[in-house]
Amino acid sequence: MAITAVIYYQDMTEMNMGFLTLSSFWGEQWFSSLAAIRLDMVHHFGQDFKILDMHSLSADAMKALEAFHASL
Repeated sequence: MAITAVIYYQDMTEMNMGFLTLSSFWGEQWFSSLAAIRLDMVHHFGQDFKILDMHSLSADAMKALEAFHASL
């Protein structure tokens, strides 16, 4: 079974900004914690989702994500 939703996050809590998320279904959105992201994802998608740290992406995948973000 394919994953329905993938959301990418960047932890910016050290700058008192929370978690920046990017996804094709919400675009850019801010959350206060990873728990808040997970709760929202479970509410909308059940268990059919992935939450990925942007820092874990390959250079090519990050370039594609940056291009997507610029198109929002």
